[in-house]
Amino acid sequence: HAMCLELLAEALPESGAVRVLDVGCGSGYLTAALVRLVAAEQRAESVVVGIDRYEELVEMTRRHMQIDFDRSPSELENPRV
Repeated sequence: HAMCLELLAEALPESGAVRVLDVGCGSGYLTAALVRLVAAEQRAESVVVGIDRYEELVEMTRRHMQIDFDRSPSELENPRV
């Protein structure tokens, strides 16, 4: 995961809003890490979205995001975490 995040960090534009789509997000680990990466750079109006075809993994991601970011389930319906 660390190597993937390093490569993604290098690929981010130097300024402005960022839009990230994590296809096949699984447990949501990388999605959450990407949210933190984008937030650390204080990029207003940025969006990170994780999607997966398996509902069980989507629910796992929601639970992890809810815990990691102290968000209510209704807040997680909005892709702007």
